[in-house]
Amino acid sequence: MDGRTKLVAVLGAVTQIILSFLGYHYMDAHVVAVSAFTFARFGVSPYGWCEQAMCSMWYAYPPIPFLLVAPFYKFNLSPLAARFAVKIPALIGSVVLSHAVYRMTGDSRRAVLLTLNPLLLYIGPFRGHFDALAVGLMLESYVELRRGNGLLAGAYAALSTLTKQYAPLILLAVLLTPRTRKSFPKFMAAAIAVGTAISAPFLLENPRGYLEAVLGFHMGRFAMNYGFFGLPLIAGAIRRLFVPIEPPSSVPSEISLLTGIILSLPLFIGALRLYERAWRGELDEENALTGGVVAMLGLSKVVNIQYFALLAVLDVSLLQWVLLTISGMVKGFDLLKSIPPLDQSPVFYWAPEALKLDGTKLDGLSRLAAFLLYIPIALKLKELTERIILGTKRHSGNASRD
Repeated sequence: MDGRTKLVAVLGAVTQIILSFLGYHYMDAHVVAVSAFTFARFGVSPYGWCEQAMCSMWYAYPPIPFLLVAPFYKFNLSPLAARFAVKIPALIGSVVLSHAVYRMTGDSRRAVLLTLNPLLLYIGPFRGHFDALAVGLMLESYVELRRGNGLLAGAYAALSTLTKQYAPLILLAVLLTPRTRKSFPKFMAAAIAVGTAISAPFLLENPRGYLEAVLGFHMGRFAMNYGFFGLPLIAGAIRRLFVPIEPPSSVPSEISLLTGIILSLPLFIGALRLYERAWRGELDEENALTGGVVAMLGLSKVVNIQYFALLAVLDVSLLQWVLLTISGMVKGFDLLKSIPPLDQSPVFYWAPEALKLDGTKLDGLSRLAAFLLYIPIALKLKELTERIILGTKRHSGNASRD
């Protein structure tokens, strides 16, 4: 690592620390913070209770995020210190992701520049999302798979999955390729052992709450935001601009679950096609990894801005990163929903003024702008879907490259 790269690394670290004190997402970071606080002070996990006003959108993650934050909330923290504490998973994730990308590519400059990536700065140190940690651990697993170390790969995969749930869908494609499938038994043994050690206490304590959080909630979700190449985003914009009818605030749970399952079919079918191509040897490990990421970001019914940490796998231009970052900021005025007063702790709920704009024509305009800014990434995902998942478009270059 040369002197300039080291300087960038220091600048990235300082920038991330500063941003960690400035903002947090009014709902997502609060849910993690209050879950960690309650666990630290009272020993009650988020799978056994919910904040009454937020039960319908409660903690829907595996345990690692709140477990990383909980030790800090044993202490009486100032509001700014509490903000920093809830960003611990995001800050660790930045280091892990950069390390994993360096191991994948051998390019220290590319790895270090991720610490100053505009989208990763926005979703992680600023808003408090921990997707970089899940992606970094997933890529560490990928590196170990390519090296034939099934046990370590399985351990990393379990840690990634217990941070956020999308790693299995992506890594299975890699595992099915001819060169890595021999690692499958060791991979699964390590993944099950590590996964059980961390999740078993919560699963045994409250099996229904745990399974609802990590599986049931997501199965019943409707299409949102950047899912299906952004169709929900543009549809939401059109509805708010031209159809002044509020959708029902709630639907029967059975209908919600059935609709959610139906909307999951494109991802399910796309993943099966990807797995088939990987098993037949039509894809190498890198193509399989890229295909898994593309399936998750292009075919999933729900894709939120923080999911795009997965783009670290691909070659994305700085302009595309910047446009996507601005898209995430303007959509639903989310930037304004992530700038609480400096004396506000994430442990206590804060209602942004921008919430009053939800459902209005201004909200519709914000979503239209967000969709237009997202188009370059949508086109990239479409091209990669055709080439890697469907196999209908030939390309002579590397599958993870433009």
